[in-house]
Amino acid sequence: RFRNIAVALLEDTLDVFPPYPVSGHRIFRWRWQWSFGLDQRGRQLGFPTANLQLHTELLPSHGVYAAWAYRRDEVPIQAAVNVGIRPTFGQEALTVEAHLLDFSADLYGEVVHLDLVARIRGECRFDGVNELVRQIEQDIQQVRDQLT
Repeated sequence: RFRNIAVALLEDTLDVFPPYPVSGHRIFRWRWQWSFGLDQRGRQLGFPTANLQLHTELLPSHGVYAAWAYRRDEVPIQAAVNVGIRPTFGQEALTVEAHLLDFSADLYGEVVHLDLVARIRGECRFDGVNELVRQIEQDIQQVRDQLT
């Protein structure tokens, strides 16, 4: 089963994943130390994120994902995750950023697990920041809908 999911992710052929935890499976799990992003752009837009240091060659397709984040206490926190190059800002380096929904505690330095469970949409370039912010708001609503 894992091999089939991994192959589909690598080939960019699987757009919708079974709901979690109903299926009992996550599609991808990262473990990382929560850290500040390079330019703090998410915070400037009103959606603070943490950047994941990439240490794996197996990555899902570029896009926005619904995810659960887990701290040491294993209490699930809803998260919107972006995997991609942030084309609206002309960035070329691949980044993975997580925005925890309805959460404001300081997590910097903590080890966090992140389980991707559904793909919301593919990556796109927006004409400006306002258009991007509107789309992020829609993405967050879709994440909430997917995880409830």
